[in-house]
Amino acid sequence: MVDQQQIEAAVAKAAPKIKGPPTDWLNETALPAVYFADGKALNREAVRYLLYRQSREKEIAAEAEVATLYAVMDRKRSGDFALAVLNSYLGSQLEAKDRWALAVAGLLGDDRIVPILTRRIAEWTEAARGKLAEYAVQALALLASDAALLAVDGMTIRYRTKFKNIGKAASQAFAAAADARGLSPAELGDRVLPWLGFEPGKPRVLEFGDSRVQVAIGLDFKLVWRDLVKGKAIKSLPTGAPDALKAEMKELSAGLKEAAKAQLLRLENLMVQQHRWPVARWAELFLQHPLVFPFAARLVWGGFGTDAKLAATFRALEDRSLTDASDETFTLPEAGSIGIVHPLELTAEQRQAWLSHLVDYNVVPPFAQLERPVVRLAPDQEHTRVSSEFDRIELNAMTFRGRAERLGWSRGSVVDAGAGNYYYKQGAAAVVYVCIALEGMYVGIEMYSDITLGDVVLVKHRSVEISSYTYDEPSG
Repeated sequence: MVDQQQIEAAVAKAAPKIKGPPTDWLNETALPAVYFADGKALNREAVRYLLYRQSREKEIAAEAEVATLYAVMDRKRSGDFALAVLNSYLGSQLEAKDRWALAVAGLLGDDRIVPILTRRIAEWTEAARGKLAEYAVQALALLASDAALLAVDGMTIRYRTKFKNIGKAASQAFAAAADARGLSPAELGDRVLPWLGFEPGKPRVLEFGDSRVQVAIGLDFKLVWRDLVKGKAIKSLPTGAPDALKAEMKELSAGLKEAAKAQLLRLENLMVQQHRWPVARWAELFLQHPLVFPFAARLVWGGFGTDAKLAATFRALEDRSLTDASDETFTLPEAGSIGIVHPLELTAEQRQAWLSHLVDYNVVPPFAQLERPVVRLAPDQEHTRVSSEFDRIELNAMTFRGRAERLGWSRGSVVDAGAGNYYYKQGAAAVVYVCIALEGMYVGIEMYSDITLGDVVLVKHRSVEISSYTYDEPSG
């Protein structure tokens, strides 16, 4: 492993060749100090070396020669430096060749860059600067803090259909971050949930003057207030609260709204994918974390045995106890797993029992669960791997593309002449891809052109390589 002395020697050797910063928009004399792990500040030559080498890297990643320097720097004290580089770049012409500044922000920054880049990503997306938005998403993933990864995870869903290149970049960056930790994207998504200042299973208590006010997250994802001195519910934080506390609660309310929206989309997607949590992990997460407890109370959950079959259904009550559809107390099993029940997994009787239960208790699911439309396979279709049911059907290319992408389908590999020979969608439990063959679909196809559908093929997850000019076609 290269040590600090060797790095300093390499910097001294390269210094005569590096006459200044790699760009004229960066004022090196105004940059905050940045430090080695031993507390020694990098001198001007070391900072120039860092910026020059990083500017040679085209990807949002550490440049190979300077990676050893990043490894011996003090990340806890580098945030001011990274923020200054980022702000200088944002004040420039934002040329693509200077995107290395985003990598510096991700490699050396702290959570102060998260709201800055999140806001810029939204602006750049709307302003047709999608590639720049992709680079910023990658920079957030490179930062790899909980706040940064939470933002990236939200973008995988938010931009899934509209501006899907941003969604794809976010999905790939988040998956890479999960893989680096030995986790699945769903597991990492659970780990980066924001606590918003709360402790597991407890409301917050705010004390000021003679007042003691309790604040919690209600089942509607709004803040719920209680005056502990008077022993009664109140509508909001009292007007006599300090201004700093009012500002904090206002920020909490806004953050809660955004976080709840992201989790709603994420959990609905996990239901469709039939994601399962180990029993102990589900109880720890959904009964204790304030942001996702409302989902435990407003959705119907399934207990699945070690054979992966549905064994029981239940939901949580406001006191964190569990009930079944008949109002009987439910106890979590010791083994197996828990998942959000999909209506396809229920009998007609089970579904109706839960619909009646939810109506009786005025429980409104946060997204369509039991009442979502489903298509049931005919008995002779259950073991189908290749279907010609839609073969030779013609329809407008724009109609197909619009409907498919709104429903979460993605274009497969683009090959010669810009042809896209199939669309695909990830199936349940991330074990299959469902692919539909296309004839006549091209990048930039005209509005009034028609395409012809082909076979529908189910293939194992990631068994087909998908990227530009990759000639790996789905097959049986």
